[in-house]
Amino acid sequence: MFNFSAAQNYNFFGLEFQFDKIAFTLGNFSVYWYGIIIALGFGLALVYGMKNAKRFGIDPDRMIDVVIVGLLGAIICARGYYLLFDGVPLSNFGTFKDKMAYIFGIHNGGIAIYGGVIGAFVLGGLTAKIRKVKVLDMFDLAALGFLIGQSVGRWGNFVNQEVYGKPTGSEWFGIGGDTIGAELVHPLFLYESLWCLTIFLILNKVSKKRAFSGQIFLLYIILYSFGRFWFEGMRNTDFILMFGKLSISQLVAVGLVVAGIVLYVILTNRLKIREEDYESQFGNMYDDQTILDAGYELLGCNWDDSDDAVTAAYEALKVKYTALIPEEEEEAVSDKKVKKLLKQDAPQVDEEGNIEISDEELALRAKLKLSEIDEAYDYIMNNRRLCAEETALFEANKDKKEEDEQDDN
Repeated sequence: MFNFSAAQNYNFFGLEFQFDKIAFTLGNFSVYWYGIIIALGFGLALVYGMKNAKRFGIDPDRMIDVVIVGLLGAIICARGYYLLFDGVPLSNFGTFKDKMAYIFGIHNGGIAIYGGVIGAFVLGGLTAKIRKVKVLDMFDLAALGFLIGQSVGRWGNFVNQEVYGKPTGSEWFGIGGDTIGAELVHPLFLYESLWCLTIFLILNKVSKKRAFSGQIFLLYIILYSFGRFWFEGMRNTDFILMFGKLSISQLVAVGLVVAGIVLYVILTNRLKIREEDYESQFGNMYDDQTILDAGYELLGCNWDDSDDAVTAAYEALKVKYTALIPEEEEEAVSDKKVKKLLKQDAPQVDEEGNIEISDEELALRAKLKLSEIDEAYDYIMNNRRLCAEETALFEANKDKKEEDEQDDN
């Protein structure tokens, strides 16, 4: 049997209405709109991630493992960050039971996005390393998922009448209600929701022409933190922890913007150096047909195969050669030893034609082959992307020329 509780009063940009933050109760169990909205944001982010995983070179099945651990880290750290910097002091609660009820009362609101980001990316990153998922590529995809989740999830703050700012001084602009008060204040949850949506639209477009792994993640950190700094400046300082004239979240935002810009410049410069070194050895990396043919041959594909077929061949080879590196040999298979192996001759062959090779050398040669496979796959996909862009540009110019000719006639 469903039971519904009394609704709360809201004033949203001059529109006055009632809304219940509890969607429904089933016996003693209550389902809150806050949780439903957060779950909706997570679900949409997961759908986006599954649909675009291969575009980022990520195995969707392994991605799920990273997402599950990252989600747990996000929830724990988001709540912990809130309790530490933004929540009500535990000393305000008398009994141990009341304190525990407040700590775990996440359904009433009270999570901090910075804590969620830290928890998700730290634990998710560790899981990605364990599951052999490229960490920076996973971070790029996760950043876009976070923006979807944040844009939707912030409306949970509307239901709970939280994350609001100082009075607007207007008779209609702002939000008010039973929890907030009669005076209209800045709806910071709305500002942040729209800001996250804007960043997502921009970075989703940029992600289709990524210059390097980690680019989208760093742009997310920079742009989101830039907006968060200004939103925090509009909050009522009575409800947040301050350090001088700035809140803790503003200080974190400044640090993240600076760190993000520095890392972005470093990675961009490294990319330029790699491209210059590559071109000095092989010439134009996208016009050298010999290198492209060698890449297709290594993967066992043809130029007319689909992107999915090339990706499937690449993933199959990765599985094949990864299986040749036992877990106990992983630490011994260092990049230094692989470079040393490059200077050696081919493996020794006995009188019966059998290859004489140790387990360590077999693991080293497997890692070398994995490196070659990665380079070939990246090279082929970059070439295909550029060809697709050139074809699209040619078709667009052709259509425009035909339209101009029709207008002239």
